[in-house]
Amino acid sequence: MGLTTEVLPLAELEGAIQRRARHLGAHYTPQPLAERAVAGALGPLCRGLSAEGLLRLRVLDPAVGSGRFLLAALGFLDAATGRPGRFRKAIASRCLFGIDVDPAAAALARRALAEASGCEPAALEGQIAVGDSLLDDVGSLVGAEGFDAVVTNPPWISFSGRQAGALGHGARRRLAERFRSFRRWPTTHGAFLELAARLLRPGGRAALVLPLQVCHLPGYEAARAAARERCRFEPPPEPLGEGCFAGVVQPAAIVYLAAPAAAGVAAAAAAAAELEAPQPAIGNPQSAIEGAILRLMRRHQPAPPGAFRDPGVHTGNSAELLLRDEPGEGLVPIREGRCVRPFRLGPPRRWLAASTELPAGHYCRVGPPSVYLGARILVRQTASRPIAARHVEPAHFRNSILACYGVPGLDDAALVGLLNSTLLGFYHRCCQPDSGQRAFPQVKVGHLQSLPIARDADALTPLVARIEALAARGGDGGRELSEALGRLDSLVFRLYGLDAEQAGYVRAKMSGRA
Repeated sequence: MGLTTEVLPLAELEGAIQRRARHLGAHYTPQPLAERAVAGALGPLCRGLSAEGLLRLRVLDPAVGSGRFLLAALGFLDAATGRPGRFRKAIASRCLFGIDVDPAAAALARRALAEASGCEPAALEGQIAVGDSLLDDVGSLVGAEGFDAVVTNPPWISFSGRQAGALGHGARRRLAERFRSFRRWPTTHGAFLELAARLLRPGGRAALVLPLQVCHLPGYEAARAAARERCRFEPPPEPLGEGCFAGVVQPAAIVYLAAPAAAGVAAAAAAAAELEAPQPAIGNPQSAIEGAILRLMRRHQPAPPGAFRDPGVHTGNSAELLLRDEPGEGLVPIREGRCVRPFRLGPPRRWLAASTELPAGHYCRVGPPSVYLGARILVRQTASRPIAARHVEPAHFRNSILACYGVPGLDDAALVGLLNSTLLGFYHRCCQPDSGQRAFPQVKVGHLQSLPIARDADALTPLVARIEALAARGGDGGRELSEALGRLDSLVFRLYGLDAEQAGYVRAKMSGRA
């Protein structure tokens, strides 16, 4: 059943459309956040412009939804004229454009903008159009080409991985032809980042609300590279943390683009700002002392390729067929992430039917026993920093655990000491922007492979053995364990060449005092 957009009150209509749009990966933007993003994009453009100059600007939201970004743009441009209210109708009819795949959403955006500006909704039909910005020609949809600003919160949909959205083969092929980013990691938000960079005029600005991971995960490098060919990432992305949208735990960020005033790929490339680097969190510039600490640590090489892997049992849609709460014939013990604590590996809590033949339609991933029993160190995956223990009493483990197969020339106990140290936890948090998220922070293989590992750390081995013994005593370790961990951190600071001030900074930062 369709929605009667002309009759329902705006707030009620918007709520109904939002509920319907969530299955498309759309979560409408809170108005204060839309205003923040719009101000970041339009502020540099409006500086010094007369009212006549402002009325020549073109602002597009290619995933317009209920029109919140266009409403924010209307308010910003109206205030920038210096004569609030006088030009609202002209701004709406001449400057603002939007596109949405949902006809009800486009109608709602037209109605909201008309009520805010004094225009008739029908007068905005050519500017707020129904269509697919990723697959259709944007200029044909809205009757304009080349925009001074692109402001949007596009749908966040991934078409690969465990929770892949559905997408027909024809649409997937067309999107891959149009967007380089879609060939590497197919997502709508990556494609919209690439699209925004294409749509900007020379000197134009864009602001997109995107998952924070777009700023740093290697899978999004194709999208970042495509945007960098035409634009600078300027100013740096603005992390927003979690909780921006109801029911969404993934951290978000406002990602800004600035097209060079001189047109052409060469000019853009010359001015391009590198968005990805194994540096501290984007939008959270490091202090001088942090930068010095990271440079000291990077004098040590990371572990060789393949030292860390992710072979854990993935039960897919077959957990009920594969896992048991009690041991039995044909079952093997299996550990989960919660079994891994710093310096201490708990016993398996469940049992796996590793040889079960699954019925049609069921799937899982269970590797050969050697990939589990041969792992020398286990690392918990759901954590804000590395948490590691030696793989004593080897057993199978689930994909909530990562495996380490050792670093040549380094004792396993010493490596466990490094991985659990405050200093490597500090490095991880500086270099992985999403490590601080409250909901499901992840330690990934790439994170572990990038850690600088001091090879001359075997002096840690006796102390780590002592810490393991104290950790095994649980609460009985108490003060002795705390003192041993402090000594371990002091040794690790010296291994990496930190002075007293730097060591104090790391301790304060990791304890939340800095």
